[in-house]
Amino acid sequence: MRCATCGSDDHFEFNEDKSYIKCTMCNREYLEGIEELKELNEEVLNDVKGQIEEDAKSYLQDELRKAFKGCKNIKKLGNMWIVDLFRDWGGHIFSICGIIGGLFMYYRHDKIIKKQEKFLNDLQIKQIKKAEEQELQARVECNIIRGERGVRRIRFLQFWASRCS
Repeated sequence: MRCATCGSDDHFEFNEDKSYIKCTMCNREYLEGIEELKELNEEVLNDVKGQIEEDAKSYLQDELRKAFKGCKNIKKLGNMWIVDLFRDWGGHIFSICGIIGGLFMYYRHDKIIKKQEKFLNDLQIKQIKKAEEQELQARVECNIIRGERGVRRIRFLQFWASRCS
């Protein structure tokens, strides 16, 4: 921003919300603040904006020429149809990419969850089968008693059966 009176661009004092600005070079006061200064510098701001746009466009053209330098299908980037395509459809293209990316991540996450669910179901089935097998088994405790002349006797101490069939 430049002072409308003296043309200085770095000699300003202002309050916190920039509702009052004063040029310290020529002592001109802008009572409407930054809005008044913007209004007086509108042509300068438009020139700077146009220059920035031109610089960005030429930089983008140079980069695209470098990127597509060896491509035989695209011979001339003078009309910059790629830039026009991105300017007109860029928002839609990025939105579609976002939606596709979201669907891909949903599918991937769903696949991982289903894999974990199958693993947990298999583990639960194994635990149930193991518990059923233990229910069907009987627990027997016994002692072998040695007698005379090599005779041996089996003495059952405890016998547990969970189910009687």
